Amino acid sequence: TCALPISPTGWTVLYTGGTPRYLSIYYKIAGSSETAPTLTAPYTTLNAVMTAYRGAITTDVIGSNSSSTGISMTAPQITTISPYDYVVSNFGTANGTVGTWTAPGSTNTRFSAANTASVSGLLIVDELKTFPGPTLTRTATVSSSLAYVAMAYSIKPANAYFVDPDNGNNNNSGLFYGAAFSGLNGATSTKGIKSGDTVRVKQSPIYN
Repeated sequence: TCALPISPTGWTVLYTGGTPRYLSIYYKIAGSSETAPTLTAPYTTLNAVMTAYRGAITTDVIGSNSSSTGISMTAPQITTISPYDYVVSNFGTANGTVGTWTAPGSTNTRFSAANTASVSGLLIVDELKTFPGPTLTRTATVSSSLAYVAMAYSIKPANAYFVDPDNGNNNNSGLFYGAAFSGLNGATSTKGIKSGDTVRVKQSPIYN
C-alpha cells in the first residue's frame, strides 16, 4: 500500500482510499486571504489539482469507494441530506499503459488528466442534485485496463434554507425552524427560519 501524502497546511483530509491508495482528497473553507497549498507525497506519480466551490459551507455526505482493475469504474451511490447539493465524483487510476478518459453522462467535467507511464490518471466530475435522496451511480471509463479507485461526496450549501419563488414555500420544510417566513409572492410558510439565517432562492454552491 502506498504511503499517504502529507496534508497541506490548514487543510483537512476528506477522503483517502483505494488498494493500493490511489486517491486522497483534502478540503478547506477559504478565508479572505489564501496562499497556494503544497502537497508533499512520498512518490513521483502524483497528479494533483485544486477545485473551488463558492457558497459552500461543508461536505454533506462522504461515500465509500470502489476499487479494482479494469476499464470501467463506478462511484458508489450516496444519499444526500440537503437540497441543492453538488455531488462530486472522483476517479483515479494508477500509472501504466497510457489511457484516455470518458466521463459519465449528465455530469460536468472539472478536471481530466489521463494517466501516462509515469503519472497517475485523475478525473473529477460534478452535478447539481436538487432534492435530497439517493444519487445515480456514475461510471467513467478509461481506454486501458488499470488499477483504479472511484468515490463520490456531496457539498452542502451555506445555510441550507431555500424558498421556492413559484409558491413562496420552502422545498424541504424539514430544514426550516422557528418563526414563519413570508415567501417572495406573499405566501407564508408555516415553518420559518431562525433569526439571523440567510434565505437563498434556489441557490446552490457554484463551481468556481
